[in-house]
Amino acid sequence: MNGAVYLVKTQKHYFAMKVLRKNVVLEGQDVAYVMLERDILVDSQKSPFIVQLLYSFQNAERLFFLMEVAQGGNFYRLLQRQASHSPFSYNRIQFHSGEIVCALEYLHHERIVRIE
Repeated sequence: MNGAVYLVKTQKHYFAMKVLRKNVVLEGQDVAYVMLERDILVDSQKSPFIVQLLYSFQNAERLFFLMEVAQGGNFYRLLQRQASHSPFSYNRIQFHSGEIVCALEYLHHERIVRIE
């Protein structure tokens, strides 16, 4: 799925705008994935561990997700950057592991994912 995330600014606040081209989503048969992503973001609005979706809308050519900005980027990019440096410290591993566990517990509690 081809998309981009832009940093957008109002007079006082910054946001992340995820933009997806409809034709690419349809050609790649990613409609179910995009709808699932949106549904999970909507269902997770109470979680402090998941980026908050503020609005979703569309025009004739594109889909838009307006979200709170995650200043440090996402966890995948953090892992990519760290791979070229020294390994994470034990304290940092504990911190990120705890964040992941809390997010998964929240998703399980809200019946978005099932953990057995």
